[in-house]
Amino acid sequence: MYINTIDNILIIMEFLILSLDDIPYKLPSSFEHISKYNYKIPINSTIVLEYHEYNINSPHVFRDINCYSDYNKLLARKSVMKPIGQKSYQMGTHYIPIQSYGKLINYEIFPNNVPLYNNIKYNFYIHKVTLYLHNTDTLIIRPKLKPVLYITSSCFYTDHIIQAIECIAYTICTNKYFTTIIYLPKSNSLIDISTSYFIDLNDFKHKNTTLEVLCRLA
Repeated sequence: MYINTIDNILIIMEFLILSLDDIPYKLPSSFEHISKYNYKIPINSTIVLEYHEYNINSPHVFRDINCYSDYNKLLARKSVMKPIGQKSYQMGTHYIPIQSYGKLINYEIFPNNVPLYNNIKYNFYIHKVTLYLHNTDTLIIRPKLKPVLYITSSCFYTDHIIQAIECIAYTICTNKYFTTIIYLPKSNSLIDISTSYFIDLNDFKHKNTTLEVLCRLA
């Protein structure tokens, strides 16, 4: 058996194992891996995320990382300041200097450039997706039977789809601790992208889920 690694990605013989837990190195405590945010595995990536509190009386307008113009502002650390107000009822739309920042209402998510990680130089096919559901007494198992795995060029915008790979539930096994569902692709789609891209697993998402993607090298 031949075993090798790319960053923390495991290669066994002609297969490549990917998961949402593939983190390239120890990140500072305020940083978060992209896959933890939106169920997308980054490949050939240089971006990690950092969370900052946003309060109702923050002096600048909230920036949403899922908005293209806001994403660029966050990356460049640019902001649009709120107009100055004096009345408490203006709080939110205006910045009230004489008041505290007030209650926490959201988080701004900053993209941060880091050295290249999850660098995959191989072309590959999606061989199978395995979904592990952690059973609880109150968990109702209703996973999708025909989810779609997307290859996207953007982590944050749904219209940047490169490929859509339809899958179907092949086996479903349940024991005391887990329900395991194996999905197979309905067709072989070669992934041969040399630039940064993302494996979008949102269609497989379920409560108390662990996901693993087994890729077959071309």
